[in-house]
Amino acid sequence: MLLPILFFLLIGEVVSKSCIDSNRPKVIKCLETFQKVAEAAGDYDLTNSTTTKSTNEVCGKFKRCSPAFACETEQKIVYALNMTLLFCDAAGFFTNEFLPCQIKLDSKTTECSRAWNPFPAQIEDKKKMAEIQKEACNNYFGKDNFD
Repeated sequence: MLLPILFFLLIGEVVSKSCIDSNRPKVIKCLETFQKVAEAAGDYDLTNSTTTKSTNEVCGKFKRCSPAFACETEQKIVYALNMTLLFCDAAGFFTNEFLPCQIKLDSKTTECSRAWNPFPAQIEDKKKMAEIQKEACNNYFGKDNFD
């Protein structure tokens, strides 16, 4: 949701900037790619290889064209560009570099870790709730870990 809003702010600001006049065709094409990143971000699902692949592809295109904005000094534009690049970096990391580790972590998940809930549900009795929270805090790293 944030990226589409940033996209419209970005277009409004970029059109009137003189530093990008000489790069206008590249900038307009890159803005179209920016919009595709915003759309991909809305559909992004880390567990779905179809969405991660398309997101990584459009992010790659955006990373290649984003230097067209290198002269930009308007803070809203710089912020939108940086947030988009950060999203792309994070999406790329979690779907590429981190994926083998995630698969390994998921395969070693035990019944104990699946059932573990360090955040107890609220109850009306304040005294009992304090005891439950204390126990949850003491067991946060496992029932045998008291450090």
